[in-house]
Amino acid sequence: MSTMFVTRCTWYALSQFHCTKCFELLLIMRRICTVRLQSKIMWTMQNSKRRPTSRKCTESMAGTAMGWTCVTVLVLLSVRASAQARAPKTCKAADEAALLDFRRDFTCSDDIDPGVTCPLDSWTSDSDCCTDWEGISCDSRGRVKKIKVTSFFRPPSSFGIRGNERRPFGRPLAELKELQDIEMRFVQMSQPLPKAFANITKLRRLSLIACNIIGEIPGEYGRLSNLETLRVDTVSPDYFGQGMVGTTGIPQELCSLHKLKHLFLFYNPQLSGSIPSCIDRWTSIESISIFNTMPGFTGVGGLTGKLPATIGKLSTLKKLRLSWNNLRGELPKSITNLRHLRVLELDHNQFTGSIPPQIAYMKSLEALNLHSNRLYGKIPHSIAALSNLIGLDLGNNSFWGEIPSVIYNMPRLGSLILNNNRIWGRFPQYWGPDDAMKFFQIDVSHNYLSGPLPSKLKHNTFFFDASFNSLSGSLPASIGELTFLRELDLSYCKFTGRIPADIANAPALTRLDLSFNKLSGPVPEALRRIPELYLAFDNVTGYR
Repeated sequence: MSTMFVTRCTWYALSQFHCTKCFELLLIMRRICTVRLQSKIMWTMQNSKRRPTSRKCTESMAGTAMGWTCVTVLVLLSVRASAQARAPKTCKAADEAALLDFRRDFTCSDDIDPGVTCPLDSWTSDSDCCTDWEGISCDSRGRVKKIKVTSFFRPPSSFGIRGNERRPFGRPLAELKELQDIEMRFVQMSQPLPKAFANITKLRRLSLIACNIIGEIPGEYGRLSNLETLRVDTVSPDYFGQGMVGTTGIPQELCSLHKLKHLFLFYNPQLSGSIPSCIDRWTSIESISIFNTMPGFTGVGGLTGKLPATIGKLSTLKKLRLSWNNLRGELPKSITNLRHLRVLELDHNQFTGSIPPQIAYMKSLEALNLHSNRLYGKIPHSIAALSNLIGLDLGNNSFWGEIPSVIYNMPRLGSLILNNNRIWGRFPQYWGPDDAMKFFQIDVSHNYLSGPLPSKLKHNTFFFDASFNSLSGSLPASIGELTFLRELDLSYCKFTGRIPADIANAPALTRLDLSFNKLSGPVPEALRRIPELYLAFDNVTGYR
């Protein structure tokens, strides 16, 4: 760091010494000065017969521009300290007292470094809670409106709470009359959601991420009449606790949250129970995201029961994500009343029945994911009326019949996943102009499709899997014209003839699986550049 740069930074900070960021800059420069002074002492000791005094070293540094800069830093810090001592606090005394009391609820330790810096070390009575305390935001009147407590994830360090029955965690926060937002990350709470939070009358947002929350959602939260966002995200039960536990699901008391806009409950594999039918009272709701299990997580399997028919009354709903639960029954026809819904993800549940043809009314839908359920019947032609649909995933169900030809001409469709069904028929040889459909991935594997591949696939396809079908005929050389194609799997089909060398012209191709077909002839030398090339049990020659 040049002397001129440090000097300019110092004088800028001198003119802005009420700025907290500038103060942090001064602290950084003080450390630089300390390092320079220590280096000067070591150099003088190595090049002098007698031990130097720190005074002489300081005098030596003072003769340089950097030396004068360091002197200025020390003076400036002294001036700021004096100014702070004289300046009145903007934070209200009652709010400061409540926060200092709240700080007593936390514990911070590190088995390796006992002097570790803790998240609330800046919360001291000799500083201003509105301007100097980490994670605190105030309004123009000096009232605390937001608390953000972010800890570290660095075992064996720990930052948690010491709440107990005699002193419930979070009780002092009820004294913060303007508090609207609480966010905590990586705080080892190891207890249920604090019931004391239900007394924060103006609370609008509560977000607890990787905080090892256990137990159920308190019914008392139904008193939070101003709550707009509730987020409880375990992130990973393997690292941050098993998440919420219980059989209540969503308490009926929460139906009173008329201002609720966003509900996020992620990765709580031990939480079961149902969605209450009274959710139609969430008249402001925009997104509901509850998915509780994932591969490798053990537990009861998430929410149970049926999806209530009253969900069709949530006219403001834009996202409904209930993946990885254990919901059952048929899809309520009322769900097609959600005309503003953009995302519908109900994958990895136990839904049965068919897709209602009235789905065509959901004109705003951009993503429809019903993967891994027990749905059956034909794919309704009315899906093609969803002109804004980008992603369609109906894989791992029991749909049967042909793929409606109108699907291939949907204007924005970019992902078509129909694997593991009972779909038969042929691919159309013409999929419409390239600007009429934006396929970038297609998976129709494990079905009963027959006939040849289309003579030309979409130019921007990057993933194509039609394995485990009865497709036949020769491989089209036009595959080599697919600029973005990365993976092509046509294994376990009935293709015949030679492998076109032109396939190697696909510049992005990294995986090609043509195993278990009836291909013959020599393997084109150009194909050997493909990192993952599989031709097992074909009648080709020259394949190692």
